Amino acid sequence: MFRSSHTIVGLEIGTSKICAIVGEVSAEGALNVIGIGQARSRGVRKGEITDPQQAEEDIRHAIAEAEQTADVEIRSVYLGVTGGHIRGFINRGFHPVVAEDREVTTEDVESVVKNAKAINLPAENTVIHSIRQHFVLDGQDGIANPIHMVGARLEVDLHVIHGNFNRLQNPIRVVKGLQLEVESIVFNGLGSALSLLTSEQKELGALVIDIGAGT
Repeated sequence: MFRSSHTIVGLEIGTSKICAIVGEVSAEGALNVIGIGQARSRGVRKGEITDPQQAEEDIRHAIAEAEQTADVEIRSVYLGVTGGHIRGFINRGFHPVVAEDREVTTEDVESVVKNAKAINLPAENTVIHSIRQHFVLDGQDGIANPIHMVGARLEVDLHVIHGNFNRLQNPIRVVKGLQLEVESIVFNGLGSALSLLTSEQKELGALVIDIGAGT
């Protein structure tokens, strides 16, 4: 009998192994790892599926092991994705501050971020993540939060991670074939950085290098 809890499951379909990790969210919001499942990966090359049937079988084994160790029924996952088609770039958006006193408001911040997300990508590509970097106000850069500051021109830099839509659909379709919902996709490199680096390391510009089997 599976226990009832608020769980989050991460699934990575790697070149050498499939990994599923189950986290339980406490009442305080902390995430505790309660189960892990692994299986050898035989239908993946350079992070992308080359044999859907074989990959589905290996994923099923990893999910089953994670369910057993965590004593939960897995119904949905956050799916890690990678591949040579995934790219990233910095895009800058700007917005004029029109208030009479030139004080930056929440609406100004929302507008400039929306403008930065208006990007031109190849028709076959889709955005995976848009990560806010920092704001610039009248040429002053490195601003974390410009609200209540005074200026005329507000800008923001977004780190946009994008990939080929069809190639991203392949792992999603395999996972859904196991009657699992995909809550969201996450670029593996970003997931590694968020889990390993402290806030101070991110601020200083530390680099995480993951040398996988298919690199």
